[in-house]
Amino acid sequence: MLSDNPSLSFQHIRLNNLIFYPYIVRETVLNLHKYEIRPDDVFLVTYPKAGTFWLAEIVYNIAKPKPPNEQVSRTETIPLLEFYSLDTLELYPSPRYFKTHLPYEMIGHNSQHRGKYIYLARNPRDVAVSYFHFLRSGVEFGWDGTWEEFFGYFIQGNVPFGSYFDHVLPWWNHRNDENVLFIKYEDMKKDLINNVNLIAEFLNFNLSREEAECVAQKSSFKAMKANPETNMDQWSESFKPGSSFMRKGIVGDWVNYFSEEQIEQFNQWYASYIEGTGLEFEWFS
Repeated sequence: MLSDNPSLSFQHIRLNNLIFYPYIVRETVLNLHKYEIRPDDVFLVTYPKAGTFWLAEIVYNIAKPKPPNEQVSRTETIPLLEFYSLDTLELYPSPRYFKTHLPYEMIGHNSQHRGKYIYLARNPRDVAVSYFHFLRSGVEFGWDGTWEEFFGYFIQGNVPFGSYFDHVLPWWNHRNDENVLFIKYEDMKKDLINNVNLIAEFLNFNLSREEAECVAQKSSFKAMKANPETNMDQWSESFKPGSSFMRKGIVGDWVNYFSEEQIEQFNQWYASYIEGTGLEFEWFS
């Protein structure tokens, strides 16, 4: 939950008592509850820094979605929902594929009736570290804070898109819905081909072994970082010099940041949310 009066040192906006990036489209977020979801829409839902673009690249290589016109870039072929006007999103041909960080209560309101939803969850320790670097590197956040400062924000839920568990748990609770696929970042790192097949089957694609291997190869961190269409270099002006949107993409980087005191504080916070849910994460590769 958000603190009552948090004093945040990074640039942000607040809508409906939730913190957002300063560059989201306000009208989209405020009016999404009235937006008509098409029966064949597919939503790729993640908490920030949980593997959003990795999941999108996998889906892109499976489904080959069509952009609304030839001027649309590769990464915008699966647009980040809250970054576009609703009128622009209407131009995308069906079946549409969207990335989004929006929480369940904002994007999942129709999940029992229309569309398909793939939720990718990543262990919150690595999410926190990756999120810290993202806020520091983004020009529009105007933030040069410390890891200690960010850790406090993260535990309190005072970061864009709110508390980690307020985001993850509602989707976990709907993991058995027939139109929801809940997968984990760590499982994909261990066995990408198997997860490629899970995603393909969920989207009604039947891949051969060779096709699944090809998707996995094209969607690997190494391949994506080397590919100018997927490494986000076209948006380099949005990041501070020397920064990179794609940083490490590994499991367990948190050990290089968490102090013993932070581990203890984190474990107490983690247990207060996770107990009794059945949700578990792996912390090391």
